[in-house]
This record gives sequence, C-alpha cells and structure tokens, in this order.
Amino acid sequence: MWTVERATRSGKPVKVADGHKVVIHDRTSAHVAAWHSPKRDPSDVGKRFGVKDARNWMRLMFWAARDNDLFDNKRFESWYIRFIAHFVRTYERSAPQFARESARWSEDPARIQEYVDNGYVMIDIHEAGLREAMAQLPPHERQGVSDWPYDD
Repeated sequence: MWTVERATRSGKPVKVADGHKVVIHDRTSAHVAAWHSPKRDPSDVGKRFGVKDARNWMRLMFWAARDNDLFDNKRFESWYIRFIAHFVRTYERSAPQFARESARWSEDPARIQEYVDNGYVMIDIHEAGLREAMAQLPPHERQGVSDWPYDD
C-alpha cells in the first residue's frame, strides 16, 4: 500500500534528468521524478504528463490486468476500464476517451509484440497528434459525444 511504502522509504535521492536528484516521499514528489525521468524524450523532460503519456500508461495498465487474468471477469473489466478513465482525467482531461481504445490495444498480442520489438515505444501514439488520434476512435467514443465513463 502507498502509506506502508511511504513509511518505509529510504529517503535516498534518485537521479533524474540533467544530473538532478529528487527524494521521493509522496505522490507529488514521485510525479516530479517521473516528469524529469532520464528515460523520457529530452523534449518532454520536466513537462507534466500529456495525452500521449496517459494513453501509454493506460495500455500498460490494461495489459497487466489482462496478463494476470483479471479481465476474465467481464464485470471487473468494465468497472476497471471506467475506473482508469476516471483516474487518468486527473492528469489529462482528454485522456478518458482513449480508455476503451487502450483496453482493446491490450487484447492483441501482435500489438504488444510490436511494442516490445520497437524498444518499448508505442509508435502509433507518439506519431499521432490529439486530433488525429481522436479521429481514429469510433464515433461514439469521441470527446463530447457522451458523458462516458459516468453514463452507461
């Protein structure tokens, strides 16, 4: 649990981009460390998470759920997709519309293999702008069409 982990953290600084160090002691400092991760594209270092980051994260969350057989229960799957859509809105308000697409991505072993083969980069996300990505969604999943994930 987050509180147990927080209480037992070492307080040792972690190295982030540009040689800086951050002590991770709560959720905010963890986000700061992630925003400054040396693994991020240099042009994104220091920036808050955007829709591309959110889509990438959602796909990985759904892949992990599927890989652990959590989506064998269809009621849980439906709830979890809505939960993630609600949660990700905290970071990027346009991201919830991509939750269902992200869940579908995790169903396809070929897409996962492509992600692995491309050095753990989701090229389709990183090459598409928001407008283009939104246009690729089914019409009923596009922003402004419904109040999903809060309606049926």
